[in-house]
Amino acid sequence: MEDDYSIVSGENSYADRTRQHWINRIDTTSASRRGVMTMDEVRIEVSRLFAVLKQADSLSTHILTAEHLSVTDDDNKRFLIASKLPDDTRSQQLLSEMLMESPRHPLDHRIRIAQDFITAVAYVHAMGWVHKAIRPAKILMLHAHDDVPFPQGLAHAFLVGFEFSRRGSARSTGTGHWGWKEDIYRHPDRQNRDGVDLEIYYTPMHDIYSVGVLLLELGT
Repeated sequence: MEDDYSIVSGENSYADRTRQHWINRIDTTSASRRGVMTMDEVRIEVSRLFAVLKQADSLSTHILTAEHLSVTDDDNKRFLIASKLPDDTRSQQLLSEMLMESPRHPLDHRIRIAQDFITAVAYVHAMGWVHKAIRPAKILMLHAHDDVPFPQGLAHAFLVGFEFSRRGSARSTGTGHWGWKEDIYRHPDRQNRDGVDLEIYYTPMHDIYSVGVLLLELGT
């Protein structure tokens, strides 16, 4: 039943009105404006990201399988990637919301969630990409129809929010996306409080640092 669904909205990503897809908004204006990439290179990189997400098997990688890629502006700088939600999805919740609940979920539930998003990060790195924004607002948890709904039940976790992702070998803009709530999960080398360009480009190790902070938060 439609009333059984709860629609959630993350940072630059959200569930669409049909509740069948999770939408990632990707804005490449900064990269093109700064001359880091030409518009042709931007389109190629977004297409490559779409291909990586399209190859992902949701059940084994804990990344939602991408189905559609579209351009949302005349300048070809803003894109939408629609990823398929499992057909049996009953309810949705971001990890950032779950962490605010009381009482907390049992430790074995939280370990299961950790296993899911670690699997997703491993897939991203195995494909030669970095996520660049791992934090609770980028972990989407889904319940199936036959599961117990929140807060008692246990969801499967999926890594979402690929708006800053890039290939590990691709050129970086050298810019940071700062804010103290986000910086909690960022490696100190990638915290940009002064608004100046960062000298150290993003690597998979920076993702792993974010995973470690998230594991600490889940386990305490």
